[in-house]
Amino acid sequence: MFRFLVFGYFGHGNLGDEMMLHAFLSGMKKRIKFDVTVISGNVEETARVHSVKSVRKLDMPKIAKRILKSDAAIGCGGSLLQDATSLRSLLYYTSLILLSRSLRCKPILLAQGLGPLRRRASKRLASTAMRSCELLTFRDKASLELAAKLGAPMDKVHLTADLAFMIEPQFEAKPPSKQVAIAVAMRDWHGASDVMMHIAQGLLTLPIKIGSVRCISLSSNDKPLSERLCEQLGAHEATAIAPASICELWKAINGMHLLIGVRLHSLIAACMVGIPAIAISYDPKVKALMDSFAPHLCIPWGEVSAKRVRECVIECLDRWNELHTSALQFARVARALSERNLTLLLETLL
Repeated sequence: MFRFLVFGYFGHGNLGDEMMLHAFLSGMKKRIKFDVTVISGNVEETARVHSVKSVRKLDMPKIAKRILKSDAAIGCGGSLLQDATSLRSLLYYTSLILLSRSLRCKPILLAQGLGPLRRRASKRLASTAMRSCELLTFRDKASLELAAKLGAPMDKVHLTADLAFMIEPQFEAKPPSKQVAIAVAMRDWHGASDVMMHIAQGLLTLPIKIGSVRCISLSSNDKPLSERLCEQLGAHEATAIAPASICELWKAINGMHLLIGVRLHSLIAACMVGIPAIAISYDPKVKALMDSFAPHLCIPWGEVSAKRVRECVIECLDRWNELHTSALQFARVARALSERNLTLLLETLL
C-alpha cells in the first residue's frame, strides 16, 4: 500500500481547491489502496470533508515525520509555484519539496499552473523546486512553456488538465427559453469593486429580459462582493449563494444559462455542464483555460467595461447552442487529460 503526503491550498475556505483534492482522492480510490495525510489550514474541516488524516500547515515536525513514512509528497493541483499570493507562499512550497527530496520521499507536482513569477528570486525558487521533482504535470500550455524556460527537467514534464475535470457533472445545461438566468462568480482581488460595477452596469443595460442572477461565492472571501453585486442589481431578481460543497455548487449553477466568472473553478464547472461562460481574467490560469476553447470570451482584468460585458453576454446568448457544444467537447477532452495525471503518478511510483 502506498503512503502519500498531499499538499496544496486546502482548508482555507476555497471550494475550487477542495474540488481538486476531492477529484484526486476519488480518482486514486478507484485505482489503488493508499494511506494519505493532507496538509491543511484547517485540519478538522479537511478531515471531516474528505475523510482523511490531516496535519497543520505550519506543524513542520509532524510534516517531517509524515514525509519520512511516505512514498511521495504530492502537490495536488492549483498554482503552488507563484508569487502573486506572496513570496512566502512560494518559499513554503519550495521548502516542502526540497525537504521531501532530502528525506528520500518523491516530490511530485500534479496538474499545476505555473506563475505568475514577478521576481528574479521567485523564478530561481520555482526552477529549484521543479528540478527537484520526480514528476511534473501542468494543466495548460502556457505553464508548460514557462517551465521549459525556467529549466524544468522536461523528461519528467507532461501536459494534462485540471484535476477538477475528473468530477462527474450532475446535469447538462439547457438553452434559455423566455427568460435568461445568469450566474456571476466574483473573486476578491485588487480593483474588484470597479470590475463588479462594470459587470452590474453591463447586465443592467442589456436589451433583453433577465429572469434572475445568482452571485456565487466559491471562497468565503468573496461573499461581501457577491452581496454588494446583488445590491447593485436591484432591478433584477439577484441572490447571493455560497456553496459549501461540490454538490451545492452543482445546485447553484443548475438552471443557469450563462456564467460570468472570475474564479477559475466556476468556469471549469460551467464548462463541464455546457454553460457558456465569460471569463474575467485576473490571472494567467484563467486566460490559459479560455484560450483552449473560447479565447474571445475572456476579458482581461484591466480592460473590463460595461460595454464589453454586454457585448459578450449578447454573443453568448446568440450563439448558445454552438458554445454549449464546444464547452462539452472541451470538457470531455480535458477529463481524459485530467485522468492522465493519475496514470502518470502511478507509473512514476511503480
